[in-house]
Amino acid sequence: MNHHDLHPCDILGISGGHGAIGLGIALATLSWPFTRPRYWQGLSHVAIVGPYGENDAIWESTTLSPSRCIVCGERHSGVQAHLIDRRIREWHEAGQVIWRYRIRFPLSVTEQYRLGKYLESEHGKSYDYVGAFRARDLLIAWARRALWLREDLRTLYCSEFAPAALREAGRWKWSVSGLSPNRFCRLGVKREVVVYPGVILPDELEESAWVSVSGQNAWPNRTAFRHQSSK
Repeated sequence: MNHHDLHPCDILGISGGHGAIGLGIALATLSWPFTRPRYWQGLSHVAIVGPYGENDAIWESTTLSPSRCIVCGERHSGVQAHLIDRRIREWHEAGQVIWRYRIRFPLSVTEQYRLGKYLESEHGKSYDYVGAFRARDLLIAWARRALWLREDLRTLYCSEFAPAALREAGRWKWSVSGLSPNRFCRLGVKREVVVYPGVILPDELEESAWVSVSGQNAWPNRTAFRHQSSK
């Protein structure tokens, strides 16, 4: 078990940090402060938890990781994997907020196997800069998605890679193209793939009180999640 009690197919939404880059992505996808409800504000990146070897890792398609990929031992852009606790610490140190979208129902052994095989098969695939640009939630992007919705997964951006992994595990039945981080997470909640998110707090704050999304004690005391209402 990792320190933050994350499980395969949990989705992590990242907001803030990275200065102008994070702000640019957030504004380009019409995220905070322009969208509601509040618990989706400001997402500029998403990652997925999945198996690697005998443990779970954070898998993502990114250009911004400061640490080396645990699969190949190199720093590179595109699909990569990182130790859970270290990656979460890096996001917090960068001043970012981490939103955990817990998978609604745990994966079976078969689903975990399919997920793991897919993640490892995609390792090293290049980052999709063009796809990330086209996924912006602007009117021009909506028009482009309406005109051509063919999936091209030869390269992957973050919110294309995560739903593709969910689909391989049997938890996503829809197209994975043209999704911004905010739209992907909104649809995930709406379609009951994941539950409403809560915040993963930095280590020094984790002794404070916490409330689960469902109103029941669903997580260990050392992992603090606070539900953000839609008011």
